[in-house]
Amino acid sequence: MHKNILLGAAILWTVAITILSLVTLKVSDGGISNADKYVHFTFYFVFTTAWFLFLRSTSPKARIVKNIIVCFFLAVAYGALMEVLQGLLTVNRSADIMDALANTTGSLAASLILYRMYHNK
Repeated sequence: MHKNILLGAAILWTVAITILSLVTLKVSDGGISNADKYVHFTFYFVFTTAWFLFLRSTSPKARIVKNIIVCFFLAVAYGALMEVLQGLLTVNRSADIMDALANTTGSLAASLILYRMYHNK
């Protein structure tokens, strides 16, 4: 895939997370307990994957492990920032450590899968 498309996708996903993290939405959880945690997991799973694929497209021979680590820590830091901003900038949202944990878990899952897929290839 062309690196500009991958960059655009990663930026678009990041903007979507930002908007959805800072805007109050009335969405049904469908009766699923802690449904928002699954959403957080998915958001940061895709975030980590999208940024990894972009980094890989810019330097395919670069160390895969280094790129995975960079993307993991970027996702964790960005997720923490979004939680802090929810607490500071929004009226109907609040920072939640369990959301940050779900974000981190999603990023970790993506990192482990990416490692299995791309390491030693």
